[in-house]
Amino acid sequence: MQFGVQTAGVFTRGMKFTVGDFVTKFHMEYITGYVPYLLIGWYLTAFPPQGKMRIALIAVGLAAFACIVLTVQFFIHDIPDIRDYMVEMNTLPAMVYGVGMFTLISACCGERETKSGITKMLSQQSFGTYITHVFLLDILISFLLPYTVFQERYPLLYTLVVFILAFGLSLLLTLGLSKIKGVKKLVRG
Repeated sequence: MQFGVQTAGVFTRGMKFTVGDFVTKFHMEYITGYVPYLLIGWYLTAFPPQGKMRIALIAVGLAAFACIVLTVQFFIHDIPDIRDYMVEMNTLPAMVYGVGMFTLISACCGERETKSGITKMLSQQSFGTYITHVFLLDILISFLLPYTVFQERYPLLYTLVVFILAFGLSLLLTLGLSKIKGVKKLVRG
């Protein structure tokens, strides 16, 4: 349901009434949200892909990333809504990219335990950073750094700048909030 609505919406976007218009009336996104990511993450952790399957997932993930960037790059003027479909996390291209990157990172890091203080700090702050990044990302892309700032010609640079700002500001906000008694438990999950 999560990815099907967005994908079907692309094929009906030129019509007067789209699949997305119909299904969003039910507000399924409140029920499904990021559940597919949690389920896929659990599955890939519990049953890690090996050999050819691992290579295939990584390759498909990298191909999805290239497809996302190139599609936005070349079709943004002809299909202005394409960025929303390709980049939003509740779409199929983004999910395929996420699966590939999760598999790649798992393959590189595996079950290793780190003693690094920075890694432990990032791990402790990850929940708060995840929660706050949504608000900061919305402010960044809606008001401070809209996509047109880069004249829609440099999607990779735009993505990198927005990622660095959203992640950095979210981490700093979470670190600050974790100093407040009682709030620390909320931002650390």
